[in-house]
Formats: sequence, C-alpha cells, structure tokens
Amino acid sequence: PDFLAIGARRGTSPPEESRGAYFLGKALWAKGYGELIDLVTSKAFASALPGERIACYGSGPDLDAISAKAEATGASLDFYGAIDHAHDSMFDFQVFVNPSTSEVLCTATAEALAMGKVAVIAEHPSNQFFKSFRNARFFSTAEEFVQELKAALEAEPEPLDPVERYTLSWEAATERIIDASAMADGSTRQGDKA
Repeated sequence: PDFLAIGARRGTSPPEESRGAYFLGKALWAKGYGELIDLVTSKAFASALPGERIACYGSGPDLDAISAKAEATGASLDFYGAIDHAHDSMFDFQVFVNPSTSEVLCTATAEALAMGKVAVIAEHPSNQFFKSFRNARFFSTAEEFVQELKAALEAEPEPLDPVERYTLSWEAATERIIDASAMADGSTRQGDKA
C-alpha cells in the first residue's frame, strides 16, 4: 500500500469525524499490550480521558490472554481482528498509540505517520527515528501518555511537510541502508587483499 498517498488524501480530505485512537500490532505481549493495559487503567487516564476507548487491531497467540487481562482490569480497550493498516476503515482514526519498546524500528508507527496520523509512542531509543516528525508525540510515564494522547485527540494532525514525506519514502530508506552498509575509507572486507 502507498501510505504516503493515503496521507496526502487525508491532508486534502480529512475525515468528517475522527474515530479517536487505535493500536495495531500482532497480539503478543512483547508488542506492548501489557504496557497499554497499564496505561489505560492508570488513574491519570481515568481522570483525564473518562469514556475514551482505544481500538486494538491484531491477532496472534497471546490474544486470548491479552483480552482476558484487559477485561479483568477494566482496561478501556476494544479488540478487533487483524486488519491491513491501509484498509479504508482505518482512515478515520486520528491517533495511533504504540507503547512497545521491543522494535528496532516500528513499521506500523512509520505507516501511521505517513498516513497523516499522530503517533503517541514511548520515549525509547527504538523510536529515535521519529523524533523529527511533528506528529510524533513521546511519553515516559502514564501521566505523559495521557497528556500527549489528550492533546493528539483534540488537535488536527499536521500535514506532512516535504522533508517528512521524503524521510518516509522508499528512496530515503534505501539511501539510509546504503549509508549504513558503507565501509569506512581504507577498510577491507574479510577475504579481500589489503
């Protein structure tokens, strides 16, 4: 899917009414579901965002256990099956939340930003790449999560500027891979003659 094209469409034809916040990821504890449950059952969440619910999309081996814990704790989460991030039904969501810190670089976060959404993500080295994006909001505590989520739900996402669009393109990704794999001047590969 062309996530940047979806973002361009969102910039020119925003949804009439936002569906709020969502999380999309394989249903594994390692993907941040435990952290998400803790965040939405915090006193800060209940106080600042009463009645707010987060839609969770995904399937996987831990789904039943995750759903059971969410229900047992009264977490403000609704679970739906797996869905393609570019599916038309995802267009109306304004905010992507992702408390995971297990990724090297979360592609779902990059996709959400490319689609013109606000991403509320954990302050963590794995999310360093997203620091330059105006629609990326970071948190370290439950209170910061609530503050950033509330602000994201109350404001329209900024359209991607040309630099942000380029940074999320395949061309820029390819350049980063080439740069990362480049050998330092004067170095040799194993097996090469010096």
